[in-house]
Amino acid sequence: METRRLRAAVVGAGMFGRYHATKYAAMEDVDLVIIVDKALDRAIQLANEFGCSAQTTLDPFIGQIDMVTITTPATFHAEVAVHLLKKGIDVYVEKPLASTLQDADRILEAARKNGRILQVGHQERFVITRLSLDKHETPLRIECHRTNTWTGRGNDVDVALDLLIHDVDLALQLAHGQIQNMEVDPRTNGSSNDDIRATFSIGKCAVRLFASRRAERRERTMLIQYENGVVFIDFLVCYIEDTRPITLKAKFSDLMDGADKVRYDPLGLALSKFVQCVRTRGKPCITGEDGRRALEVTLDILAASKSEGKAAQSPYLPPKSGITTIPLFDMQTPAVRLRSDIERSLSKILDHMQYINGPEVTELEASLASYTGAKYALTVSSGTTALTIALMGEDLGPNEAVFIPAFTYNATCNAVLTAGAVPIFVDVERDTCNICIRSLELAIQRVVTEGKLRPRVIIAVDLYGLPANYAEINRIARKFQMIVLADAAQSFGGSQNGQRVGTLADMTATSFYPSKSLGGFGDGGALFTDDLERFKRWKSIRWHGTDDARSMSIRVGLNGRLDSMQCAILLSKLAILDEELHERRRVAKMYEDQLEKIVPVQKISQTDVHARGLFTVTVENENMREKIRKELELKGISTGIYYPKPLHRHLAFEKYTVEGQILANSDWLAERILSLPMNPYLKSEQVQYICDSFLEALPPKSRIYLQK
Repeated sequence: METRRLRAAVVGAGMFGRYHATKYAAMEDVDLVIIVDKALDRAIQLANEFGCSAQTTLDPFIGQIDMVTITTPATFHAEVAVHLLKKGIDVYVEKPLASTLQDADRILEAARKNGRILQVGHQERFVITRLSLDKHETPLRIECHRTNTWTGRGNDVDVALDLLIHDVDLALQLAHGQIQNMEVDPRTNGSSNDDIRATFSIGKCAVRLFASRRAERRERTMLIQYENGVVFIDFLVCYIEDTRPITLKAKFSDLMDGADKVRYDPLGLALSKFVQCVRTRGKPCITGEDGRRALEVTLDILAASKSEGKAAQSPYLPPKSGITTIPLFDMQTPAVRLRSDIERSLSKILDHMQYINGPEVTELEASLASYTGAKYALTVSSGTTALTIALMGEDLGPNEAVFIPAFTYNATCNAVLTAGAVPIFVDVERDTCNICIRSLELAIQRVVTEGKLRPRVIIAVDLYGLPANYAEINRIARKFQMIVLADAAQSFGGSQNGQRVGTLADMTATSFYPSKSLGGFGDGGALFTDDLERFKRWKSIRWHGTDDARSMSIRVGLNGRLDSMQCAILLSKLAILDEELHERRRVAKMYEDQLEKIVPVQKISQTDVHARGLFTVTVENENMREKIRKELELKGISTGIYYPKPLHRHLAFEKYTVEGQILANSDWLAERILSLPMNPYLKSEQVQYICDSFLEALPPKSRIYLQK
């Protein structure tokens, strides 16, 4: 027996109306009959795409349609839905069910009295249902972030009804029990009804929700914490991460691909279920009662946000003891954000099979040179390799000195020794953590006076992302006829006096280690110069010291190439670098506003633009630092020490310390330095939580030690 084709209509010809019309038009057993909108021209435009009718009212088609999707503004839902339900038409209402409980009850009553199907558009429930998360044990914690860029859509209702209600519904699906301890803090960002955050509990489950429709980027994430692990869902890209012993991927491999993505179409699935209910008269998977419950809780949140004295004191919900929820660096978010773009790029490489020195390498080098303003850029296998090749290109010998700050990572010193020169340690400034100009000039003068070594190179390290004092360093280099190498491993994207990092010294080395400002998905680095002959030497050294034909070794070299796949990834990362740098500076500004009057932070001159690779403070002493680290760890906050030992205290390097040399600032910083979480995806409430937690861990007497 042939199944009767069902006839569908869409009321509302906006963005969501288009989504629904597209899904109906693709169904084999459904005919899209009409698009309805008060703006006839808009209805006609959409109807023409699907070859159906357009009207300003559905009344002439009553009796010719079986079901309707309503995608009008929420304030019109009740008027349209009640009218159609009374006419015997089954209705799918996009969320929220209505803008008031009275209107919601009118819709429910009309559906009940007329025996019609009523389904509500909380379609993200299907992710939870398909993965059976709603059938597992009640979670300990649910945390959701839902943001949108400003579109103007949905502004007939508060952001709570426009966006937050999605996550309220998901929380109600996962956790069961009485709702208690509701605290709401409306965040003002142009308008108080565009940003909101709320915390409450459902039974024993702690819930924290944040929504904004004036954000700089879209976000739809959910973290569900159970006794034995955490499930993270990114609804925008259908990405799942599960840390539990038996993961969702193991249980539902048929629903997931190799990249931990769920294969699903929530709206398509929701409408298919709706059509099935219309045909079989079954119970909808998301009922009117479900929609009303989500609306009721959301309206309670909205009411609390308008009440005085109910603002949350700590908007970031602390995790259970020992669980890290705020890492020092965020590797996951950019990977999720760029996954599709990167997968396309890698697919091209798999097609052309030029895994080494492919077109992506040339493209990245050109893009890096263009970004920095340098004439030449060369990609290499790591930041350490970049330093080493730069020094090898100067043909250094065992009687030649390279001056380096004592307070930096050991890669800087290793590169000097690998290149065959002698490292000379120079102290740094306490306030900038960069090389001390006075200490540098004295060290060079001492070497010149002794006459045993020839001063050749100054390596200026841009620690934590702050460019060193290149005006003075270059002046000293000219005075002693030396070369300046900028170690910009942490400062790519920064600038000084309007010049970008990469052009501030004779040669610049940077790193693409994953945690850097321009981080790859593995090791990588690059070199920059305006000197063509120097660039040619680097290219030779990078490829085992060979000539242009790569058939003859003309100098000592190494394998320092960066492969095509890593270059493809870095091209995607470079495209969003300026946006991420802006966000890093936003985070740093929040830290500085709350901490710089309490503890010392890195001093920045007005001519410097910091890349914000790290955000670092100094505390009273080493014991205090360890106490603070432990207390922050208990609150789920990761910290770092960069670096616990200055170079002259390393066993491998201590013999290069000049007898009687005092590097007091380097020793002082190594005992006190502490890095707080820094990445462009930290949310304002997370930064606030970190600052609050740091200040709670800091004894009052330690807050004034810098004045002593």
